[in-house]
Amino acid sequence: MRAYSTAELVKVLAGERAQPSVEAFMAELPAFQWPNA
Repeated sequence: MRAYSTAELVKVLAGERAQPSVEAFMAELPAFQWPNA
């Protein structure tokens, strides 16, 4: 998640995308999958 959010922040700062709302950004995040034990 950290890598994705950092990459998207770089895009916003570079003007490559508009800053999304918190709700929109959360909806973009990949689904979390727990590792199998």
